[in-house]
Amino acid sequence: MFKKFRKTAPAKNSVSAFIGNVTSILTKFVLQKVFIDSLGVEYLGLNGVLTNIISALSIVELGISSAIIFNLYEPIKTNKIDVIKSLLRFYRKAYYIIALITAGIGVMLLPFLHFIVREPVPGVNMYIAYNLILASTIASYVMSYRQSILYATEQGHIITRIQTVTNVITVLVQILLLLLTNNYYIYLVIGIISQLAKNFCLYKIAETRHPILRDKDIKRLDKLIEKDIFKKMRAIFIHKVSSFVIFSTDNIIISAFINVSTVGLYSNYHMIFSAVETVFTQTIKALTPTVGNMLVDKNTDKNFKVFSKVRNVNFAVVLISSAGIILFADLFVKLWYGSEYVLSGFTLITLLMVHFQRMMRESFAVFKEAAGIYHEDRFVPVVESLLNIVVSVLLVQWIGLPGVFIGTFVSSLALWLYSYPKFVYTKLFGRTYKQYFGEMLLYCLIYLAVMLLVWLVKGWVGI
Repeated sequence: MFKKFRKTAPAKNSVSAFIGNVTSILTKFVLQKVFIDSLGVEYLGLNGVLTNIISALSIVELGISSAIIFNLYEPIKTNKIDVIKSLLRFYRKAYYIIALITAGIGVMLLPFLHFIVREPVPGVNMYIAYNLILASTIASYVMSYRQSILYATEQGHIITRIQTVTNVITVLVQILLLLLTNNYYIYLVIGIISQLAKNFCLYKIAETRHPILRDKDIKRLDKLIEKDIFKKMRAIFIHKVSSFVIFSTDNIIISAFINVSTVGLYSNYHMIFSAVETVFTQTIKALTPTVGNMLVDKNTDKNFKVFSKVRNVNFAVVLISSAGIILFADLFVKLWYGSEYVLSGFTLITLLMVHFQRMMRESFAVFKEAAGIYHEDRFVPVVESLLNIVVSVLLVQWIGLPGVFIGTFVSSLALWLYSYPKFVYTKLFGRTYKQYFGEMLLYCLIYLAVMLLVWLVKGWVGI
C-alpha cells in the first residue's frame, strides 16, 4: 500500500523546507517594513504581545501530533492499514476537542489583557485584535489532522510547498491591503482565511495520495497504543509549556516590565534571528521521519555518525549566521527601519548567546523527537521554565532589556548540562559524559574565538 521510502526523500524535504522558509521570510521582512510604515511600531509591539499570549494556548494541543506521528512510523513501515486509520480518526477527534478548549480558554483570558498591555495603543481595540488572532489559532486545527500521514511517509515537501504558496500569497495580500487601507483588523482577517485555505488544500491532497483516508470502516484504536499516546502526551505537554515559557514570554515580560514600544524595537532584531533559526530549524527538522526510521534498526555506530554530521553542519551554520549578524544586523536595521531602532551592543551580545543555544540544540532535538524521548526528561522543562521566569524578571529590573535574554540563556543550561547528555548522547549513541562535555566545550571555545575575531574586525572596518 505504501511505497518504500526513497533515498531522495530527506534531501527533497530539507531542500523544500529551506526554499520555503527563505521565500516566506523575505516576504515577511517586506511585510514588517510596510506594517511599521502603515501602522507604527506601537502596533507592531501590540501584535507581538497578543500573538505571544495566544501562542501560549498551543499547549492545549498537548503534543498529540508528535505522539501520533511517532506511532505512525511502525505501522506505515509494516503496512498495518487498520492501525493507521485508527490513529488518524483518534487524531481527528482529539483536534475537534482541542479547538473547543482553545476557544474556551482564549475567551476566559480576555479580562486579564490589560494587566499585560498596560499602555493602550491609540486607534485599535486590543480585544477585537486578540479575538481575531485567537480565531486564526483555532482555524489552524481545522482539517489539519491528515497532514500527519504526509509527514510520517516522508512527504513533508508537499506540506512545505503548500505552506510556501499560501504564506507568500497571504503576505502579498496583507501588504496590498495595508497600503490601501491602513487597517489592522483586515490584516488579521486575511491570516484566518489563509489558515483555512492551506488546511483544506492539504486535507484534499492527503486524501488523493492515500485513498484509505476515505474509508468508513475504522476500528477503535488499540488500548495499548492509546496508553502510549497518552503517556507521551503528558510528557510533551510539559515540554510544550516549557517551550512557550522559554521562547514566547520575552515579549510579555518586556511589555509588562518596560513598555510595548520596546517590544516593537526588539521585534526587528527578533525577525533577523528568527529568519536564520526558522530556516535552519525547519530544514533540519525535515530529517526527523528519516531519522525515526533509521533509529528503528538500533545501529548505534551508524546513528552516531549521522548525528555527528548533522551536528557539524549545525555548528557551521551557527558560526556563519552569527558572524553575519554581528557584522550586518545593526546596519540592516538602521537602513531598513531607521537609526532609532538600533539596540545596544550589549543587548546584541546577549541575543547572540541565546542564538547559539537555540541553533545548537536542533541536532539533538531531531534525534530526541525521532526516538520518542519525551517521558524520560519530562521534569527538566519545569526547572528550565522556572529558571527562565525568575532570572528574566529579576534581571530585567536590574539591567533592562538584556536581562530578559540572559534569563533565557541561563534556563537552557538545564538541557545542555543534564537532558541532552543523559537522554540523547549516552542513551542513543552509547557514548560517555566525558566525551559529550569535551566535544561541547570545544564547540563553545571555537564559537567564542571566532565571534571575538569578527567583533574586532567589525570595529576595525567601522561597520
